[in-house]
Amino acid sequence: MEIRSSIHPPELPGTLQPKIAPTLVEDTLVLPTPAGSPPPAAPSAASAPTQPTQPTQPTQPSTASTTVAAAVAPASSEPPTRPLAPGEALPRFFGLLLELRAEVQNLQESMARLRSGAALVDADARAAELAAALAEGESIDRRNRSRIGGLLARLRGIMEGEPRLHQWCADQVIHVENCWERAEYHLDRLRELVGQGKASDAAVLAGAIEVAARLQKITFMAAYLTVPQRVNDHLGQLRIGQALDFHRDFGDELPDAADRHKLLVTMRSHPNEIHGVIDVERGLIYKTASQRRRQVLSLVMQAILFLFGFGIFAVLPEVGAWKELSDRALLLERYLFVAIGAVLHLSMSTLKQRRKGGEDDLMALDDFLLWIHVREVAIAWTVFSVWIGAIGLSFVSPQATPEAALIVGYSLDSFIDVFLLRFEAKAGSVAKSLAPRG
Repeated sequence: MEIRSSIHPPELPGTLQPKIAPTLVEDTLVLPTPAGSPPPAAPSAASAPTQPTQPTQPTQPSTASTTVAAAVAPASSEPPTRPLAPGEALPRFFGLLLELRAEVQNLQESMARLRSGAALVDADARAAELAAALAEGESIDRRNRSRIGGLLARLRGIMEGEPRLHQWCADQVIHVENCWERAEYHLDRLRELVGQGKASDAAVLAGAIEVAARLQKITFMAAYLTVPQRVNDHLGQLRIGQALDFHRDFGDELPDAADRHKLLVTMRSHPNEIHGVIDVERGLIYKTASQRRRQVLSLVMQAILFLFGFGIFAVLPEVGAWKELSDRALLLERYLFVAIGAVLHLSMSTLKQRRKGGEDDLMALDDFLLWIHVREVAIAWTVFSVWIGAIGLSFVSPQATPEAALIVGYSLDSFIDVFLLRFEAKAGSVAKSLAPRG
């Protein structure tokens, strides 16, 4: 997957933008390399400390690579790694972050039972529940801690081999490592308390809460790097204007609603990185085209559809089938005023929604072109409804004034319901008159 990004290291601004996952286009990570560089080969211990030593080579205790390699691929949990081929760095990096988040969430489940047990009032029941929770989570804890340590080492190894990736998110990975160190400290402290027979001590609950807080922060920071790109992947499966429910689709990656809201706000502040318009209040992301010319095309299509209506009403009197539709000038006038009424209704609804919902709503006044683009299907149906409204007004009230047409447009949905009811009644009576009499 080739990464196309606006991030240029010499001009990198001091904002959050580099930390929002850039747009992925193909399957390679394009990084600056010296001209004429040979294809990457298996690095040596000095140049790539994160690669594990080959099984056929003796251990090198004097180099730092031996220790790091052991952390990267412990024999019990991590498979041996191989040198990354060109273009594998970014997808592998994101994949490791997803693994890290899953391992942390597995550990969070153990902490949840520990916290519930530590909160019991009865001392005997609390001690028994804590002992059971710790016994159940011991093997999970051991495996998770080994896996998380290996994943963090591999993440750091990839960053050290890819300068641009290192610049993009080095601080986030460091924050994850620091949170994990604090979580490990409190995990060890919990084991000590239980080993000393102090399972009912209040410090157990405090330690479990602290571990849970650190794990939740790691989960959020991993999502901070991976979720924006996964949002774009989800949006790629939707049609323009269709909404992605962020809370529903990403609740497993970010179980905490406050964290999801925080990430939505962050993504909304970087609109060029997300292929959609974010409504933070409702937790919805509306699919948009990434190219500006496609957004302009939505406006052009709506204009053509509206102008096509003038052509329809100019031709209808030539049919000569209905006397209510015989006056071309009157039909064109009614069509125009019904359309104006519909636009007024839409504008007033938007203003009311803005005053009620604040800045979190998707509003027409913020970006008129984007608003038209997102609602292109709904607006097309509205134009079609205007056609029906103008025709229905001519049948229901042949002497209607422009003011009446304006009101019909403003309350278009209600008028069309009334017109269709009358049309169905009329059609029913005509059908009965045409039925053969026995």
